Amino acid sequence: MQNSILRVLLISLFFCPTLIFSQKLQDKTFTANQLQADFKVLKEALKAVHPALYEFQTPAEFEARCQKVENALKDGMTDLDFLALISSITKTIGCGHTYPYKKYSKAEKKRLKKLALEKRDTFNYLPFRGRFIENRLFVGESFDSLLSPTTEILSIDNHPIAELKQKTFDYPGFSEDGQGERLAQFYGKIGLLRVVYSIYYPVKDSVELMLQLPEGKISRKFKTKKSYEFKSERKLLDATQWDLKFRKGEVKKKYRRMFNSIDFYQHVDRPDVALLNIKAFGGSFKSGYDLVFDYLKAQDTKHLIIDLRGNLGGSIEAVIKLLSQTLTQPHTYTIFKRKIPSIVEESRHKENFLRPFFRKRFLKKKYKEREAEGQTVLARTIKPAIENHFDGQLYILTDGGSFSSASIFSAILQNEKNALFFGEETGGAAQLTNAVAYFEPKLNHSRITLNIPIYRINHHVEEGEKGRGIRPDHEIKETITTFLNGKDEVLEKVLSLIGVAN
Repeated sequence: MQNSILRVLLISLFFCPTLIFSQKLQDKTFTANQLQADFKVLKEALKAVHPALYEFQTPAEFEARCQKVENALKDGMTDLDFLALISSITKTIGCGHTYPYKKYSKAEKKRLKKLALEKRDTFNYLPFRGRFIENRLFVGESFDSLLSPTTEILSIDNHPIAELKQKTFDYPGFSEDGQGERLAQFYGKIGLLRVVYSIYYPVKDSVELMLQLPEGKISRKFKTKKSYEFKSERKLLDATQWDLKFRKGEVKKKYRRMFNSIDFYQHVDRPDVALLNIKAFGGSFKSGYDLVFDYLKAQDTKHLIIDLRGNLGGSIEAVIKLLSQTLTQPHTYTIFKRKIPSIVEESRHKENFLRPFFRKRFLKKKYKEREAEGQTVLARTIKPAIENHFDGQLYILTDGGSFSSASIFSAILQNEKNALFFGEETGGAAQLTNAVAYFEPKLNHSRITLNIPIYRINHHVEEGEKGRGIRPDHEIKETITTFLNGKDEVLEKVLSLIGVAN
């Protein structure tokens, strides 16, 4: 249950920029016969495994798209060409957990790990994280002392911003939940451009940026960076306003893993106001959340703000623990899995032999079978906690990066109408999520594979438009003005409603 889009996206693409991924794409070409063989395996796996393949398309539309891809396959195509063709199918499924990526052998990974960083990391990257806002590009975070954050970039090596944005948003390595560009908008804000640029354009020792400065347009060259040179600290809230109570390294050792992704604050002037910033739902969670809610109870906290902006998901068990501390009524959700034919199962990249065994035992222990809509599903009921349950007012902050488990939490909590939501529509869908475990078909020639979720999670919520995320009660979108001023208008709106002076 702890698998999520983080398993591959965070490791293989977005946040490390990967050493292997960028170096290998477009290094090799393939024959049409090789790619047709790979695509046949991929197509059959999708049809047999995906639990919501026809949620936003008919079988006829799916077959037509597949035929179009088959007709486009030709000799001399690269793995990036093939990846782009596959994405023309995966992006229409409406499932953010379904995406193609390059898979490498254990031997190749082992060989690279033995190399020194300098020999391993041969690719150059842009020296900043780009941030697209209202069709303009700004420096979100700079790794060059001469390049100031929030500076507007008008072009990179003469490539216009519109071209760069399209490359970033259309990149084949990710898909959307439902319809819209909520997740793409988020990736456009966190620096995906840095990785995408290195894939589509040759990046040398320096890069020329056309900058918009107060004195006018200026062209300057900046040294590029290796991936191991990108280091940044988590930004903490202003200490004059927020007292940081728990964080990694500042609590007992047994809580350390939990707080890799969590910062817990208490307001300086209002001890009855607390903020729980969760960047990911980590696997080691129970003792950590117990610590937080023990503290909330002891302080008689009246207002709890939970910040899920940029939380791409993680362990659903952590979500269930958090829901048990905040729900006032039991809530039941269900999961459904299609039976995978043995001939398709044979095409799967082999899992560790213990994983299916423990997954089966876990599901049997936590879920109960029941009939729903003419099929057998697994149901699980989340019950409110007896000890240290939070009974005050909840405020949830979301954006397009609130995905997977974060959207499950948001959907169920909003369904109970026990919290107020602020910010932007979530990237994850309100009604259902496809996740839990994944099937990865083995494509022997291109070494491209597909992350296919095996289970469909029905949130069983009343709210939510099909194909859309959780919509906030107070929609507050980032603008160029707020970005340049460094203001967090979402958090400020919540504090204003609580009655806390800024």
